[in-house]
Amino acid sequence: MAQYARWVASWPDWPARLIELGGAFAGAGVTAALRVRRKSLGLTAARTRLMQGVCGGALGGSRLDTFACDAVLPLLAARMGEGANGALEERWRAWTPGDAPAELLRLAREFEVSGGRGEPLGQGDLQGLLGWLASLSPAGGRGT
Repeated sequence: MAQYARWVASWPDWPARLIELGGAFAGAGVTAALRVRRKSLGLTAARTRLMQGVCGGALGGSRLDTFACDAVLPLLAARMGEGANGALEERWRAWTPGDAPAELLRLAREFEVSGGRGEPLGQGDLQGLLGWLASLSPAGGRGT
């Protein structure tokens, strides 16, 4: 939390910067391989722009990816409405997962959810695995 507090204190205009970044996230179609998809979606540049242009370099690594997947992309989708949702969802699915439990990452590798050994994982891969695991619980993923 201290890392986020330092960032917000040093970049108080980050919400406006985030909205501006949302326009850059529109476009690009779906392709099969995650590596190719990430390249066609411009995720490396988008990640750099988020890190430097919105977060002022205060967030990086898995924390930046967690922020992107759990806050930035969903908030931009809500803000920008239906027209942008497809492009933002595609970026969310392809984005590098942020902080994730080691056991979940182990299962993802074991089950080859990303298409095989040596293939990168996307946020959508991990969320799909979580959804499947939740459906196996006695409560069917509904809690309690």
